[in-house]
Amino acid sequence: MKMLIAMVLLASTVMAQTPVRLQWDPVSVIPDGYNVYRSEQSGAYPPVPLNPSPIATALYADTSVTPGKTYFYTVTTKIGTNESAKSNEVSANVPPLIELSIVFTSPMGDIFYGNGPIQVNLLAENASRIEFYIDNQIRSAANNTRTLSYKWTGNKRGTHILKGIVYGPIAGQPSVTTTKTVTVR
Repeated sequence: MKMLIAMVLLASTVMAQTPVRLQWDPVSVIPDGYNVYRSEQSGAYPPVPLNPSPIATALYADTSVTPGKTYFYTVTTKIGTNESAKSNEVSANVPPLIELSIVFTSPMGDIFYGNGPIQVNLLAENASRIEFYIDNQIRSAANNTRTLSYKWTGNKRGTHILKGIVYGPIAGQPSVTTTKTVTVR
């Protein structure tokens, strides 16, 4: 006699972050657990689940994702040796990594002499916004760009903290901050 197994319905929205978090409504029968399948192609799932053994809860965090990729997921219910049909499919776009560096040139490293202008360039990957601060005062900002240039003029003698903040391309993605201390003599 073939046993009927309840089917899982995945949430239609998935938090696209690292890790990708999946959640579904538990089935009415008490299963041995759930299997999660992942693919980089819609509908093309491997025969082996992502999890090494059935998971007991209706939650799963996929920590093995790569930034910048899209993944497709489906879940099955497992009771004994029986497994349900695959659930509906959901996808998750994992945001790309955001990176930021502050670049300027000085023959003395982080020490500058004189009061001439200093050219500061912020270089960002996968940014929706870049902000540049000197001693916690915003000096320049730009949206949807990879570089932000700022010509630092005026009295600069002393030690200063240069800070750049870059915001990712996806709403809610954490920002990345980098700081650099420079001395102007």
